[in-house]
Amino acid sequence: MKKANKCISFLIAIMLLLGCVTPISVSAATVTTFYANNVSAQPGETITIPVMVKNNIGFVSASLYIEYDSSVLTLIGAKDKGLINGAMHTTNFVSPYILSWENDTRTSNYTVNGTLVELSFSVSTFADPGEYSVKISSPTHGVLDCNGEEVDCSFVNGKVLVRYVYVRRKHLYSHIPYFAQIELEVVRVSDFVCQVGRHEFGRV
Repeated sequence: MKKANKCISFLIAIMLLLGCVTPISVSAATVTTFYANNVSAQPGETITIPVMVKNNIGFVSASLYIEYDSSVLTLIGAKDKGLINGAMHTTNFVSPYILSWENDTRTSNYTVNGTLVELSFSVSTFADPGEYSVKISSPTHGVLDCNGEEVDCSFVNGKVLVRYVYVRRKHLYSHIPYFAQIELEVVRVSDFVCQVGRHEFGRV
């Protein structure tokens, strides 16, 4: 009987001990993230896309590649925002465009977050509606900390959403008799030729 009571007491103690133990949640490690914003545009417009950093665990030097569809987007400028020192961006505005910062002699990491660079693009007048990616990547050992170690990074691409703007205008041709006047409605500014019957009235 005594042995049975001891066993019961032991089991109760084990149950109480297990009940006091709460599971420990393990979260994913934070990594430095470079990313670009999404921007809407119309054919022929000039747009600005910021390249930013968040969750910055610390780095001193970085090389970033910016890839885009050069048949739709033309890079016309890159303005460094001075978030970190050592900007050495190339002046060759082609895809992939290279952003770089060199601070090899710095003894402490930059841990700031925010906008690194603002990229200016012109959108082709002939751009079709749709989404066009602005991809961000980095070569091996492209982002280094003050100890020369590679920094674990993630990259989030941006995109340019090209949309047509629809308007409704009326053209009244007054050089013909009133009773035969033609009223035309132009509904898409991106059309190149407005055809009514067999008549072409030219670029909208």
